[in-house]
Amino acid sequence: MDKSQNTFSEDQLKLARISKALSHPVRIYIMQLLSKQTCCYSGDLSEELPIAKSTLSQHLKELKTAFFMGDSSPLANGFGMTTMFTQ
Repeated sequence: MDKSQNTFSEDQLKLARISKALSHPVRIYIMQLLSKQTCCYSGDLSEELPIAKSTLSQHLKELKTAFFMGDSSPLANGFGMTTMFTQ
């Protein structure tokens, strides 16, 4: 097992994963855009952003990894970010 897994709490690891996901302005833009919509997919987003679809796909993958990992999801365990993006 990785030594960091023993040193840091699960909450610290989740927050680090979220911080990494939000470390790029495109991902922040995506989260803000998604927080305002009820339905969206990469086809819609590619029209909004001046980046290649493959790049957009990678950004979405990073966000999915950080925010939607089942029961260990930061959103499922009190690290919801809705307020940050709707203010």
